[in-house]
Amino acid sequence: MVLRLDQDPDSFFSYLDKKIGFQNVTVALTADHGVAPIPTESAKRGAASARLDLDAFTAVIDESLNARFSPNKGVQYFMPTQELPYLALDPHAFGTVSERMPSRL
Repeated sequence: MVLRLDQDPDSFFSYLDKKIGFQNVTVALTADHGVAPIPTESAKRGAASARLDLDAFTAVIDESLNARFSPNKGVQYFMPTQELPYLALDPHAFGTVSERMPSRL
């Protein structure tokens, strides 16, 4: 795999050299292998940053949902593990399909 990474640019640069002459070429290589800066490290360097505690965040939302839809039941509406940018609801928290469907008269 790494060898192939060397061969691809070599083939491309050889093609450019033959076609237009490498002296007429400017090469700029960029890469994005990084990760987002760690918020606490960014803050130390003076950058505006924050860390969201997903457990606390989902607990507050669960509390609000319980107050509105299931008072005194302590339902956990979110899956136990969350990862941004998505928040996953637990489908079991909403009951079975027959419990969700209105009864027909």
